Amino acid sequence: MVRMDDSLMIDKEDLLIIGSYLLVTGTFLSAVGESSIDADDRVNIRRIRDGNFIQAIANSFHGVGRTLRYEKEEELVSRLEIIGAYVQVGGNSLNYAAANASIPNPTPLNPEVVKLDALGSVVQSIGAAIEVAGVVFEENGSLYENKAFGNLLISIGTLIDAIAIITPEEKEKPRRILLATGGWIEFTGSVIEAYAIIQNINEKKATKNKYNYRNQALFK
Repeated sequence: MVRMDDSLMIDKEDLLIIGSYLLVTGTFLSAVGESSIDADDRVNIRRIRDGNFIQAIANSFHGVGRTLRYEKEEELVSRLEIIGAYVQVGGNSLNYAAANASIPNPTPLNPEVVKLDALGSVVQSIGAAIEVAGVVFEENGSLYENKAFGNLLISIGTLIDAIAIITPEEKEKPRRILLATGGWIEFTGSVIEAYAIIQNINEKKATKNKYNYRNQALFK
């Protein structure tokens, strides 16, 4: 359990739940930025930047929450899921840096910034794929299948983002279509993953409460 002060404590389940909500929020904000046609591109770039910042925090929460679960050995938690979460933090950070660098002069695209942005999306895709492998190899059940599917969509969405980013500027229409498609696929994946994580935690809490109630009844 992580102690913040004497009156406020956040446990590993709280970190996972908060991280899930933040991930949905961050991917939504980025998807809006990637699909909106605004007179000022800087508005959309700020949305993408802020969305990636929120996603970095979300994935950090997931990484810390899973690490606490793994260290306490209360249940089987794949080390691959922990690694995947932190890899995604790295990808989000690169995307954030690239978007932030683009805001002053959004056009024409700076080749170095493009490379950084594409790298960030590829790193995110790899991180989500690592999480999929962790779920598939070390967990089972319908909720875990949803969790794996959610991460698979995130991996596909960020890979599409990377392809869109390196698409030449003169091909603006297909570039925007790819960006929007990747962004909303990633958002859909984050919603599915969040549902699976939160539902799994709620089911475990319900099972634990039922077990405690039975024990109390036996000793009365």
